[in-house]
Amino acid sequence: MVLAGFGLAFALVGLRLVGNFLQPGSELKAQIEWIYETAQQVIVILVSLGLSLPRLAAVAQRLIVTVKAAKMLRRIRPIWWDVASSEMDLVIDSRLYSRVEFLTVKSVARLQRRVSEIRDSEIRAQTRGYVMDTRNAEIVREVETLLYDYAEGAMNSKKAAMR
Repeated sequence: MVLAGFGLAFALVGLRLVGNFLQPGSELKAQIEWIYETAQQVIVILVSLGLSLPRLAAVAQRLIVTVKAAKMLRRIRPIWWDVASSEMDLVIDSRLYSRVEFLTVKSVARLQRRVSEIRDSEIRAQTRGYVMDTRNAEIVREVETLLYDYAEGAMNSKKAAMR
């Protein structure tokens, strides 16, 4: 979009030069002036959109991940409670989150903490013969994949910002 804006600006420079050779007060000169004024506004909009859309896309991507993390937090709550309730000394924060808290930026960090608590509690519970059922294990693996993809995306966006 930025390139389109600059291309339009160069075309306008040529149009403006042509307009300078026309008779003052002629209808063609008035039309060229109107086109010039309108196109200036379009250029500003195109360049602004071109510069802001990548940033808005990153914000939208973060929002999508936050919502996914919030959903996953709700989804693993029963698993966390089942596994970690007997190992409360491994739990960092045992309070349950409200629906509003689920949509905060901290959802990803909370999800990482919950998965760590589940895995730590599972390791300790295995010494007593506990085995997580396959459905719950799949859900936890799905959450770990989401977190891995999130971390990978954050690393890629940092690398792109450094270029």
